[in-house]
Amino acid sequence: MKRLLPTLILVVLCIGGFWYASSKDYFKAPSDEASKQLLTLAEGDVQSLSYSDGQDAVEIARKDDTWEMKKPSPLPLNSYLVEGWIGTLSSMTYDSKVTDNAADLAEYGLAQPKQEYQVTLKDGSVRKLLVGRPMPVPGSSYVKLDNSPAVYEVSDTNLQNLAKAPLDFMDKQAVKVNVEKVKTVQFDWKGTSWKLEKAESDKSVFESTWKIGAKELKPEEGSGILTQLTNLSTEQLVKPASEVAVNAPELTIVVTEEDGGKTTSSTFHGKLDKDNVWIVKEGGAWAYSVPAASLQEIADKGKA
Repeated sequence: MKRLLPTLILVVLCIGGFWYASSKDYFKAPSDEASKQLLTLAEGDVQSLSYSDGQDAVEIARKDDTWEMKKPSPLPLNSYLVEGWIGTLSSMTYDSKVTDNAADLAEYGLAQPKQEYQVTLKDGSVRKLLVGRPMPVPGSSYVKLDNSPAVYEVSDTNLQNLAKAPLDFMDKQAVKVNVEKVKTVQFDWKGTSWKLEKAESDKSVFESTWKIGAKELKPEEGSGILTQLTNLSTEQLVKPASEVAVNAPELTIVVTEEDGGKTTSSTFHGKLDKDNVWIVKEGGAWAYSVPAASLQEIADKGKA
């Protein structure tokens, strides 16, 4: 029995090792998602992107550390949304390969694609994803890369994530300030006027108490008003600020910020337009339309 003991111990250890390895998926075949990736892109290499459905076209180009919309018209852009689109394109996978070498692209609706998605890289090279007609079974479409004769089946759900409108890339925030540095907010809206002041300079905006006149506010109350103000956003395309007359505005917001002993201020004016208000920052390039009801809600929170 003593002679068998080392063997038994070895068997137990092997069984335990096999169980552990199985629990960690060491014996599973690697996912084939990577092998089904259509193309690989590094976000930092992309200098511009564009796409067209045959009628409307969108073109966005890198400018220094930001992005600017070239087509259909200039807009303020949210860089995270642009980079997210590049990530979606880069991670696009196919469900199956229809053919390695398409003899007749028209058969797949790819001689004249329904959509073309294009990126230009640092080295000047261009990569295109072409989308043809729907497959016989609904839910997928024929797709190919411009530099390959192969045709793939790609889920329409995946493709829809690329079909963005200009609004989907736009920076929608109407009142943009550095929340962490805010010291005061003067708020005037249709006869309602109050000033929100940070009461404890040695604490963050989320830890400090606040006050409006003689009324003291808890940290969550004061920072809550500030958060609500900076969360004001538009759900429609902005206008050039020059197109909105803000003389005799119904809304004026003045935000002061303090950073390293230096105090700066930003002033925003708003003009009522039916159920919305066009907000323009003094010296800003764009006007943002936000619901008047949202401003009234903020105004009511500041009332004594």
